[in-house]
Amino acid sequence: MVIQNGGSAGPVQRTAPTAREVKRVRDRYLRALTRGDETEATDAIQEAVSFHWPPATLYIDVLASAMTKIGDMWHAGEISIAHEHQATQVTLRQAALLRQFFPPERKTGLHAIVSAVERNGHTLGAMIFSDLIYFEGWDTDFLGSGTPPDALGQMVAERKPDLVALSATQPGGIELLRDCIQAVRKAHKDAFVIVGGPVTSQKDSATGQLGADLVATDPMEAIEEIRTRFEVAGTSISLEHLLQRVGEQVKSRRLAKGWSQQHLAQLASLDRTYLSGVENGKQNLTLGAVKKLADALGSPIPDFLS
Repeated sequence: MVIQNGGSAGPVQRTAPTAREVKRVRDRYLRALTRGDETEATDAIQEAVSFHWPPATLYIDVLASAMTKIGDMWHAGEISIAHEHQATQVTLRQAALLRQFFPPERKTGLHAIVSAVERNGHTLGAMIFSDLIYFEGWDTDFLGSGTPPDALGQMVAERKPDLVALSATQPGGIELLRDCIQAVRKAHKDAFVIVGGPVTSQKDSATGQLGADLVATDPMEAIEEIRTRFEVAGTSISLEHLLQRVGEQVKSRRLAKGWSQQHLAQLASLDRTYLSGVENGKQNLTLGAVKKLADALGSPIPDFLS
């Protein structure tokens, strides 16, 4: 199986996996990491991609969860630091492949700069956050690790991002976070600043005085916050995505009733070939056709856009 770029085929309907399915793939990926078998690790991720799981599931519940276990194994002396470094590099390459597979379905017009503040190479958490907001339509500049505060401030001054997200993984990173936030505030006072990483997870008195707008304990918490904070009126959805969404809703409602395409087409006074195009997201519907389908299925028109 080869990971294909999702952009050429349009939006893909995501499926919600069960906890058991996620555990099976995660365990397979973890076994591959502990053996240093990158081919098997890639196969495990490609298998998950074929299931059309949401990107957050793959990034957080598979990649990040497996790497947390790898870290625990290293601290317990079960694997060496060399093995941990190898697992990290394999996982970074998997994430790079996934970024190609999940193109954003819309553009928000929002811009973020994301960086890990230390020079220890622990960039996975920051990169996951950067990729997840990229999938949500953000333009993202991911700086990796160790960008000095003055250089970070210079980039912020040049690009005027809506959001700056910074992470730190070790206790000494608190001071670096503070220096970076001060540089960001000086360069662009309107930027929304999020900090995260292991050293901020405790939310102790030191992190509470950093001057950040949000101290996030995990990527999804931060994403939920910025979804609320940056809700933009008039953000558009592409026609391709809208047609795909309507087609998925029509098909799911038809199948729930146990109807064939021919039966629904007759009830809605539409041609079966036309209906097939609708369900496949290839038919640009008229408002009249949408009403006919809604009436035939007994569903309000807004439900087709949910």
